[in-house]
Amino acid sequence: MSITLSGSICIFLFLLLAFHCKFRLYALVTMPLFVVLLVNYVYFGSYKVLDLLPQVNGLLALSLCVFLVGYTIGKRLSSKRVEFFYYQLSSKILADDKIFISRHSINAYLWVTILYCVFDLWLNTQLYGSLENALIRFYAKPMNEDIPSFLKTMQGFLYKALIVFIFVFRFYFNKYHIKSASFGVAVILLVLIAIPRGSRGAVVYPMLLLVMADFFSFTFLKGLSIKGKIKEYMVIGVLAISLILSLTTLRNIDFEDLNDLYEAVTELKLKQSADTYSKGEGELLLEDVQRSYVEFGHRMPFLSPFYTLETMLLAPLPRVLMPSKKVSYGYVLNEVKQGGMSFEPKSLIYHGAVGWAAGLAGEGWANGGLFGVVFYSLLFGLYSGFCARMYYKLLQNLTPLSLLFALLFFQMCFSFIRGDLLAGWVQGLYPMLLITFFFWILSHCKRFVIRRKKV
Repeated sequence: MSITLSGSICIFLFLLLAFHCKFRLYALVTMPLFVVLLVNYVYFGSYKVLDLLPQVNGLLALSLCVFLVGYTIGKRLSSKRVEFFYYQLSSKILADDKIFISRHSINAYLWVTILYCVFDLWLNTQLYGSLENALIRFYAKPMNEDIPSFLKTMQGFLYKALIVFIFVFRFYFNKYHIKSASFGVAVILLVLIAIPRGSRGAVVYPMLLLVMADFFSFTFLKGLSIKGKIKEYMVIGVLAISLILSLTTLRNIDFEDLNDLYEAVTELKLKQSADTYSKGEGELLLEDVQRSYVEFGHRMPFLSPFYTLETMLLAPLPRVLMPSKKVSYGYVLNEVKQGGMSFEPKSLIYHGAVGWAAGLAGEGWANGGLFGVVFYSLLFGLYSGFCARMYYKLLQNLTPLSLLFALLFFQMCFSFIRGDLLAGWVQGLYPMLLITFFFWILSHCKRFVIRRKKV
């Protein structure tokens, strides 16, 4: 195995961070910079088979270094208004943390989760033509494009919102030393409903947040030990790895019916899936970084320097209102992989384009070459650093709502690193905006009720 230059930088900084937290490894997970570096290393840190060009190796290292400079500056950027807004909101709503250990709240969370699962199944039944197709869709079934896109967007936001509440509930369960079977059922439902999506991250994320909430508890609460959780982590680890490897094999197969899926599952061999994952996934992103470098500026012209920035700014506008709106880089990269050269939205090949990305270095290069790499690495570094600052500020308050917002800012620090940049940025920012708006409205409704009582 070969380590990229950016991978070597990540390893060096890992050691510094481990020394900084006195080698309490669980505390590393609570540091945004550590997770940023970990995600960078996982996707761009090593390779076995790929003949990586020295220029691409250098671009990856340059991108990471510029990003870290931006992160350092961003972490020092102060916005008193934003900080005061979230401090005030967190102090007005859900100020009593015992609400998360009450039976009514836990049961309410379970019922909301059940309603979400029903909505998810209904929506995907409309998208894929039948309930059976919805359950076996993975990445292979063609989708009905006539369904309003805002329903799909809402489904994604609702899932994210339910997921982050797993963290908050678990954190306060640890604080008050309680357990809940209803909460466990809700987590299992969120894992199960994510399986037909084919996304390994979506399936594992609920379980990952359980572990992360524990690590935060060990770091910020007194009197808790990791020893009592070891068996549970072993079960979670085995289940997560099994699901990841299984989906690696199953998610690109176009099954005819549920019986076809059942036969495939019964014949599945995890060792074969592990080999498929290692060969097919391990260097895919690095390959696409290199493909972006080789194709753009050579076989085809660069995109405009601000192509990705424009897609980010125009993202809230529905395509119905603006049909000419540029698409994210994932679709552009899919067109390149298919040998095409036209990036007009109407002519792009959409089917099978899910998940293509090339990180900051690859997408930055496509946006005007070296300038694009430096510009987007610095821009997202500033963004990530500011989110990290907000995360640490909100943790000082540690009310339930500030903890929820802190977690959202935490994931915003790194949600874009894999790419494509628009999709990753939206996945981090939009749930934050949606939940902020919801609790802001709730705070004003509460104030209105109080005023009416006084009158």
